[in-house]
Amino acid sequence: MIKRLFKTIKRENKALDNVSIKIKKNSITGLIGFNGSGKTTTFNILAGFMEPTKGNVLIDGKEPDKDF
Repeated sequence: MIKRLFKTIKRENKALDNVSIKIKKNSITGLIGFNGSGKTTTFNILAGFMEPTKGNVLIDGKEPDKDF
């Protein structure tokens, strides 16, 4: 689950702005969008490689950067 996710890069460049996503367990989900729309940033935050400026990411109730 992604809840109210924000990521700002270089002060004013909002890579993510209030993004919320809930993905069902055992489902296959894709993320599509234009260049620069935040797809890679979203995946980097989900994988725990990057921290959001604001918001939460939970995978099975755990934060990926702290609990895995």
